[in-house]
Amino acid sequence: MGDTQFSLLTLALDAYVLARNSNVNVQAEIERVNNRINQPRTEAKIEPSGALERLERLERSEVARINNLLPSQSNTRQNLTILAEIFKKAIEKNDQSLARECQLTAVKYVAFIYEKLNPEPFADTAASLGIHIPNKISRSKKAGHIASQIYYNPSHALGKIMENVGKGGHRPEYISGSVELTATGNRLSGGVENFALHLNNEKIGEVLMVPPEAAVSASYLVYDQQDYTGYDYGESTKDFILFSSANYASDFVDNIPATLSIVNGKPRNLFLAPQMHGLVTIDNGRPKINNIKLQPPLPIISAALAPGSSVSMFQTNLIVDGGQNLVPDKESSPSRDRRRVLLTGGEGQYGIVQVNSYVDLFELGSIVAKLPNVGSAVNLDTGGCDLAGYRTTGGGFVWLGDKEAKTITLFGIKSNEKRLAAR
Repeated sequence: MGDTQFSLLTLALDAYVLARNSNVNVQAEIERVNNRINQPRTEAKIEPSGALERLERLERSEVARINNLLPSQSNTRQNLTILAEIFKKAIEKNDQSLARECQLTAVKYVAFIYEKLNPEPFADTAASLGIHIPNKISRSKKAGHIASQIYYNPSHALGKIMENVGKGGHRPEYISGSVELTATGNRLSGGVENFALHLNNEKIGEVLMVPPEAAVSASYLVYDQQDYTGYDYGESTKDFILFSSANYASDFVDNIPATLSIVNGKPRNLFLAPQMHGLVTIDNGRPKINNIKLQPPLPIISAALAPGSSVSMFQTNLIVDGGQNLVPDKESSPSRDRRRVLLTGGEGQYGIVQVNSYVDLFELGSIVAKLPNVGSAVNLDTGGCDLAGYRTTGGGFVWLGDKEAKTITLFGIKSNEKRLAAR
């Protein structure tokens, strides 16, 4: 078979794959190509640009058709497979627009799979589209996670166990107690403000606030990104004024965040966790918390993935929105732990709240909702990834979390030299 015939057969097969669930007349397509193949080779004229354009139109129309369907048990496997096939070809052709359409369409199918089906048979196909489905944690895996915490961080693990054994229910003092902020002697560069957090006149943590005029920039990083491995984030850090672990990790070996993660316009994981309604976007050094229970998430994700985008994004639990505690009382995790949140305020400020007392999520939401000018807040990862700290202007360093902890995601605040020069 000559090259001409092989190319035409390839196009015919592609047309068949794309047409099997569309309105294209498959038999007519096959007969049309066969007629051309049966002509003498000297008369067979290929019009590569026209053929490719026709194939691209078929691919885009197929993606649009799948996008317009509601995922179901009967169509999900086939449609996800078709999207993976088209995505692979789009990458090979460097058609970033079509590749992005495939990924965004697949996001909702994978969310359906995670909620309604057994995700394991779909994991490889989803991963080929950049969507990494986290394993649902079994009892044995939970036990292993607890054992590793005891081994690597015994003081924190044992403290957490003591706070949780034989105790249950929310504590009224954390739900209805009075919250107050007082200034501390710690000074941070760039205009970041430091406050002690008090509940019923007892210090339970601290708050680091970034006012709108502060000469700093926020960023989100994932471990094996070039811009993360190039930063030092320990006690000797000169890069970050303040940093904290961000969203949860699903696989430390492959450095994959457990939920939706985009770094400077590049996707790290497009898995949209169905029960997490906080989507943090960072654009021009400023974080914004989106409530994706009220806002459709796909347009936000699409904008972050657009050509030339430098937007970063991560997904986690939404704790407070509109100044209200959104953690469901009866559905709240009963586990008490040291907690940390990222918050944004109605006047343009943002910051990190550290609660050193062992509290459950509902108690945490009750405390944070009482802070002055709070708008929204999301949970940041602690537990085995309890990594956070800040650097003072006098050269000192304060650990908020555990200096032995490991994380693959990082929310960091660093000095902005342009804003400093403008002040």
